[in-house]
Amino acid sequence: MLYELPEHLTTPEQKERFIANTVRYNGLPCWCWNREWPHSTRLVHYIGGRNYSARRASYCLFVGRIPDGTVILPACKNPLCVRPSHLVVVPKRETKGWWTGYVSM
Repeated sequence: MLYELPEHLTTPEQKERFIANTVRYNGLPCWCWNREWPHSTRLVHYIGGRNYSARRASYCLFVGRIPDGTVILPACKNPLCVRPSHLVVVPKRETKGWWTGYVSM
């Protein structure tokens, strides 16, 4: 099973709205999520009446489908990064130790 947003939610307007919720810090090339989130470890984006993980939403909006059994993580190790070109698909079983050496803001 693949994870994806419904096609009617992947419009240019939704992409613009998503980007409007990001900011760049300290000259980093990352798109840092700049919205408040209900849980300190989860970045959330609201699309079409539903909350989505901001990383998953970014990947689906700008890249495409996410295979089942995987997570989306930033290759740059910046916990706030949602830039599509920095996101990688990682099998859930391979995420242990992912945040070692993360980027401090």
